[in-house]
Order: sequence, then structure tokens, then C-alpha cells
Amino acid sequence: MSPVPWQPPEPAALLAGHLASKDLAGRTVDELLALAEVRAVLAHHRPVADTARFAERVAGHARGTVSLADLGAFGHYAAERQVREWFDSADHTLHDKAFLIALATFDEAPYPLTAELSDVLFGLLQRIENPGEPARIPVFGTSSAQRVGQALADRYQEPEETEWGPVLQTKVQFRDRLTAVTLLREVWTGHPSARPALVAWLRRLADDPRPVVRTRAAATAAVMAEADLPSAMALLIRSWAADRRLRARLAAANALALAHHLGAPHVSRILAQWCTDPDHRMRWTAVRGYALVGDAFPREALAALTEAVRGMEARGGPARGWADERDELAQSAAALLLAGGEEAAARHDWDEAAALWGALPALARGVTRDFVLRAMVHACGPTDGPGGTGRPLLLDLFGRGDPTPGTDGAALRHTLAALWRSVLNDPSCSASGLNALRQWVRAAEGDRGAETALAELLPLLAVSTEDHRRLAYLLENLRGEGDPTPPAVAVRLRTLVSAPPADTPFEPSRGATPR
Repeated sequence: MSPVPWQPPEPAALLAGHLASKDLAGRTVDELLALAEVRAVLAHHRPVADTARFAERVAGHARGTVSLADLGAFGHYAAERQVREWFDSADHTLHDKAFLIALATFDEAPYPLTAELSDVLFGLLQRIENPGEPARIPVFGTSSAQRVGQALADRYQEPEETEWGPVLQTKVQFRDRLTAVTLLREVWTGHPSARPALVAWLRRLADDPRPVVRTRAAATAAVMAEADLPSAMALLIRSWAADRRLRARLAAANALALAHHLGAPHVSRILAQWCTDPDHRMRWTAVRGYALVGDAFPREALAALTEAVRGMEARGGPARGWADERDELAQSAAALLLAGGEEAAARHDWDEAAALWGALPALARGVTRDFVLRAMVHACGPTDGPGGTGRPLLLDLFGRGDPTPGTDGAALRHTLAALWRSVLNDPSCSASGLNALRQWVRAAEGDRGAETALAELLPLLAVSTEDHRRLAYLLENLRGEGDPTPPAVAVRLRTLVSAPPADTPFEPSRGATPR
């Protein structure tokens, strides 16, 4: 008979076996296994010894000596204990510890990538630990299987997307899903002598030509910012934000966005300060950061972007090194307005959605007018399908609002209609607005919900004689690919646009020819 490799029992079965011999104060094993906190701990694969320790806590909870909160926190305690054992162990060489840090950074990434970059980190750590001796990397040292086993990780194969298509790769991940973040926090806060090497390593990763490497550098910096914001900002993120290289500034924006999601404090304050910084590179990073995370604090983000617009206009226009400053400010505002409005609507918080969008009409005057109109045009583009397919998100937001007069939903709908009218009546934006409206009509073909929303929107846009003519002309002359007649949805919507009071011919503005 061929040998059969040993497989550990399922965590729940193993825990049940340990509990069977303990004093549970009259509670049953099944009752304890059904606790949400117990199920959460068992959801992560961990060493058998950890399950035995956990059984002691579960039994303590049954007897009333361990709280539910402490029970649920066992996974974090176990991960911290394991990480400290690795870094305190004399059996783990500096080369081994560099691999553990790299694996925490590239958890679930291809093994060759992790091994390659762990050797880079090892060289940087070696310069600190023994600066007079060059780093000696064993070319054929510990096998990959042994290294992965020592890290309590698993190898598996999975397709990896590349620019040429999916490629099967051997990947590695820690068995305990809490290990990676715990290890990065521990090495950053518990071993400050390693920081120079870690900073140099992450700066190198942020400039790597491979997107996955740059993304993981930003994610690692985010974990460090959540653990120690002042140090991460001073040593990494702020220098990235002021870097002349686009890749570094992207890393800063991504790191701050991810740090906010991890619970790092003051991210909104940092972005607001950078948004009006004299250095256009800092402003660029802030604008990019708001596009990524501004929906978490949309009112503050919109106020900061508005101040950035006023500052830009006071300086005489876009910075010399950032020609698209005006448009990118508007794009960032559009992204956070859409996301903030959608999230508020999902919570049925129409007061928040109406207040967020309701701030724009007052800004559509003076130096911020162009910013508001551009933001509105950009907000018309994103859809709920890939590649611009599906229902436009802004049209969906309008359609979901309650049209009953006096409600917050009605206030939101009238705000959106007012912004639409401002766009269509502005010489610099009308062509872009009309093109967006054509896309909305095309998207409504075969989508009754979108058509209903448009049927309710168009009458709100047809206020003046010019409005009537413009919309009628658009609907009557809309054509599909190779189709000599308007689509059926355009014909149906045309009946909702009342005829203008005076029957005078209308010619479209320059650049607004329907396609």
C-alpha cells in the first residue's frame, strides 16, 4: 500500500473533541460550537495546538470566566503569538524572516514573485544587521516546500491575469487569514530597527513596472499607517505624494485610501490639507485620493475640492506641471458625488443624498461654475455594466428618488434636473451634455426602468422654448448604427416633450450633431 499523507481533522470536530472532556457548566458542545464568535475563529485554518488553547477559552466562557469579546478575539491573539514566536526565534534566520515579511506583503500572490522580492528585502536587512558583510543569498538553499511549510502557509495553483491573458501560477497564502496583517503591524511597530530597510524596500516596490507589486506596496504602507500613522506618513506616504513620478503619487493615494478603510484616523484631514498645498503634486495626490475614498466623507471631500478649484483659479489656472488640473478636480468630484449619492440611497437616506447634490447649484456661479458643470457631465458617464453598458448610475439615482412633492427624493430629482439644464444651456458644456443624454436614451432601449426615469426627467428639462426645441431635435434625429430611423424608445420619449410655443426652426449648436 502506498502511504497516505496525514490530514488534520476539521477544526470544528477537533474543538468538539477537546470540549468533550471539559467542564462546560451544563452547556452542550453543539450550543458552544454554534456561537458566532466560535464559528469566526474556526473559519481560519490554524495549528492544532491553537485549537486546543481555544478549547480552554470556550470552556471558560461556558463557565462564565471568559467574555464573548475575548472569545472572538482569540484569532488575533493567536496570530500575534505566532508572529512573535517567529521573530523571537533563533531557529529562523534573517533570510527566513525576510521571506515571512515578503509573504505577508504578497499573501495570495505567485510564489516566485514573493521569493524574488524577499531576497531583495534580505539584502537591505543584512546591511543593517551586519553592514560590513555582503548579503549571501543561498541560490539552492531551503526548498520552496519547506519555506512555505515553516511559514504555516499553503501552496495552490490559480490562473493569474496578465496582459496576454490568464496564466496558471503557483501561489502561496498563510493558512490563518489574520497572519499577514498581524505580521506587518508587528514588524513595523515592534522592530523599529528594521524600518530603514522596510522603507527602502517599499519605495523600490512602488516604482516596480509590475502593477501587482506597486499595489501591494501601497497596501503594506496602509497597514503601517493604520498601526502608526505619524511614522508611516513621515517615512513613506508623504514623500510618495510629493514625488515627481506618477507611480509614487498613485502609491500615496492608494495607501491613504486603504488606510482609511482599515481604520486609520485623520485621512480626510490629510487630503484636505494636501488639496490646497502649493505643490501641485501634493494636490494631484489629494484629488486622486478623494476619487478613491471621498465617498466615505463626501461633504468634506466636496468642500475641499471646491477650495482647490478656488485656489487654482486664484493662481491663474492649472499648474504648469498639471495641465488637466481643472478636469481632474471635476472627475474626482463626480466620482464621490455618485458614490456618496448611491450609498445614501441604498440606506434610504434621501436627506443625505439631497443635501450632497443640493450643494452644487449654488456653486454653479462664479469661479466654481465650470467645475460644477464639468463634474455633472462626468457623473453622467458611469454605468452599472462593464464597458459603459447598462443603466447610467446618475439616471438610476434620479429614478429611485421619491417624486412626491416636499420629499427629499423630490428635492434630489429637481436638483439633478436643474444641473442638467445648466449643462445644456452652457455654451462650453452643451455639446458634451447632449452627447451624454443621447447615451442615456440609447441605454433606455430594452430597459423599462431607465426609460421610466427618463420619461420623468425630460419634462423637467423642457422649461424654455429653447429647451423644447433642443430635446425634440435630439430625439427626432437620434440614430443607431446603420439605422435610418430613431430607435423606438426615442420615439416614445419624444411624445413627452411638448411642442414649443412658437413654431420656429431649430438648428443644433456647433458640435451637437446627433450620432
